[in-house]
Amino acid sequence: MANVVKVTTVGSALQSVYLLDDGDSNISAVNYSVDGGGANAAVTLARQGFDTSFMGVLGNDLAAQAVIDLFDTEGIDISSVKQTNRLGTGYKVLIANVDYTKYVYSGISTDFRLLDVDDLARLQPDWIYMADLSQSVDKLRQIVDMCVKLKIKIMLNPGKSTISMAAKIKPLLEDVDVLLVDKTEARALFSGSSLEELIHHAASLVKVAIITDAVNGSIATDGKTLVRAGIYEDVPIVDRSGAGDSFGAGFLSQWAKGKSLKDSIWFASANATAVVSSLGSQQGILPPKSQLHHMPIDEVAL
Repeated sequence: MANVVKVTTVGSALQSVYLLDDGDSNISAVNYSVDGGGANAAVTLARQGFDTSFMGVLGNDLAAQAVIDLFDTEGIDISSVKQTNRLGTGYKVLIANVDYTKYVYSGISTDFRLLDVDDLARLQPDWIYMADLSQSVDKLRQIVDMCVKLKIKIMLNPGKSTISMAAKIKPLLEDVDVLLVDKTEARALFSGSSLEELIHHAASLVKVAIITDAVNGSIATDGKTLVRAGIYEDVPIVDRSGAGDSFGAGFLSQWAKGKSLKDSIWFASANATAVVSSLGSQQGILPPKSQLHHMPIDEVAL
């Protein structure tokens, strides 16, 4: 039996509440779930059979307990979670109506200073998946340096708030194995305007580069092949929360198992589509051994 791949995700975890508006300004239903880049990625990876751990910061409150209960249900190691009374756990309220109103209290969930990078030496993951660390560039540097020291492979999905400090992020990329950014984020890091120009410059810095472009699909390269993909399926968008996380973690769930770049992008696209087709960031996450249908995707040798 092959060894199970170990992955640690780093990022935010918070509680979300969805208020369903019946159209007459009345709330017809209330749904609770867990959200946040690190949490969403951890759930995808755990459901795909990885030995998964999560590093993040929570308060000491009911929202934190909701996060912990989910991780316990999914079999995710939380021994590196830090809790504090200084602020509450992050909380998000979404009103599902025509305008899809969203309110977010970040709380302690985006303050990563409490994270102990020495935990990585104890966890000894094969891969680390880092979501948006909310401008915590110093902590990001510490984590990257520790991963290099321990020979842990790195997938980075920095997000908009981290990308806002692009000048400090770019020097870290030479140590990154997989970089996932959207087109706007890519333009902040690299020269070029088209996806092809951007991916060319990204590939000069990282081993694997992926750039997404919403309904226009994605482009990716590992230096050997170039993959251009459309969207997996044109479906009604119920909730965009977690789309990027489900794409990124979906990709890693295949790539870390040795699947091809094309197959990894294929699954990533399908996972993201399934997630945005459901309410909440995790309900639609694909189960193991999901059968995927055809999608517009091409791979060419470089």
